[in-house]
Amino acid sequence: MLIHQKKPNKRANEFSVYEADLNWRIHTAWFPRTGHKSERIIVAFMIGASGELSDFSITEPADDEIANQAALKAVENAAPFRSVPSAIPAPIRVQFTFDYNKYAGGGKSEIVRVAE
Repeated sequence: MLIHQKKPNKRANEFSVYEADLNWRIHTAWFPRTGHKSERIIVAFMIGASGELSDFSITEPADDEIANQAALKAVENAAPFRSVPSAIPAPIRVQFTFDYNKYAGGGKSEIVRVAE
């Protein structure tokens, strides 16, 4: 019996690896207050081809300004990021969600637009 395996999609693999590294870098740079109420913050930013951070801001703030500043500081401190793999057109736009309710699991990124 022959089994045909699909050739792995290089772009999808590089994208997954890059996103996992991005999540790890930001999560390890985030120092939220402990015992804090449930908050959700979304920070949007751009990553240039060589990993430089630009155009970052909070798109969904929490009621607590200290929590907002901790989220911005985490993104800023995690930069510069790894260079964007050549299979992914740069710059890329990222939305990162910080969830205090799920702090043990950290946050997660979503690369919402890959610039053409």
